[in-house]
Amino acid sequence: MPEAGKSPDIPGDAPSSANPSAASCRRKWIEIAIVVLLTIVPAVRLGLLQISEGESDQDLWRFDYAFLAMEFALALLWILPAGVLILVAPEGLGNFGVRKLKWKADFGLGVVGTLLCLAAWYGLNPLFAKWGWQQQGNFMAPVEDVWEAIFCVLSTIISCFGQELSCRAHLQTRLSEALRPWIGIPVAVALFTSFHIYQGAAGVAHAAVFGLILALLFRFSKCVWPCIVAHTLWNLAVYLVP
Repeated sequence: MPEAGKSPDIPGDAPSSANPSAASCRRKWIEIAIVVLLTIVPAVRLGLLQISEGESDQDLWRFDYAFLAMEFALALLWILPAGVLILVAPEGLGNFGVRKLKWKADFGLGVVGTLLCLAAWYGLNPLFAKWGWQQQGNFMAPVEDVWEAIFCVLSTIISCFGQELSCRAHLQTRLSEALRPWIGIPVAVALFTSFHIYQGAAGVAHAAVFGLILALLFRFSKCVWPCIVAHTLWNLAVYLVP
C-alpha cells in the first residue's frame, strides 16, 4: 500500500487503495480544461488560420527573426499553463514524470524513440502515397548561416520542451488519472495530433503515430525527458536535413 502523499510509480496512475475525492477529480478536470483552452485551442486555431490563408510549409517555416520571435511566443504558450499547474500540484513533480535529468539514460531512450519514429515514417509513407495523401515535406527553408542554425536548434528545443510538458507530462497524466490510462492516453494523443492539422492528411497521420510512440515512451519510462529528447531530435531532423 503506498504511503500517504507518495507519488504514484507511473505518471497518471492513482494509488489503487484510495478513491480520489470529488474535489480532487474536479480539480483535475479544471486543470485539463485550462491547458486545453490556453494551449491546444490556440494552436489549432493557428493551424486553421494557416490553412485558410493558403500558407505553404515553406512560407510558414522560412527562418528569420520574426519566425524566432513567434516560436518563443508559442513556446511560452505551451510552457506556462502546464508548468505552473505542475509546480503547484499537491502530488509533486514526480507524479508528472518530472525529475532530475539523467543524461545517458534519458538521452538513450530519446534516441530509441527517434528511431521508432523514423521507422514509422518510412513504413507509413508508401502506404500514404498509395492512398494519394500528400507526404509531409521539409518544413524549414534551408538555413543560410551558423547563427540561423543555432537559433533554429534553440527554438526547436524550447518548442518541443513546451509541447511535451503540456501534452505528455500534464495532459496525459491528468487524463490517465481521470479516465484510466487506456482512455486517457488516446485522448492525449488526439489533442497532440489536433494542432498538426495544417500539415495535411499525411502530416496528421504521422503526428498521431509519433504522438502514440511518445505517449508510450512516457508511460513506460515514467519520465518526460526521453520524450523531449526524441521530439527535439525528430524535429531537428525534419527541419535541417534536406
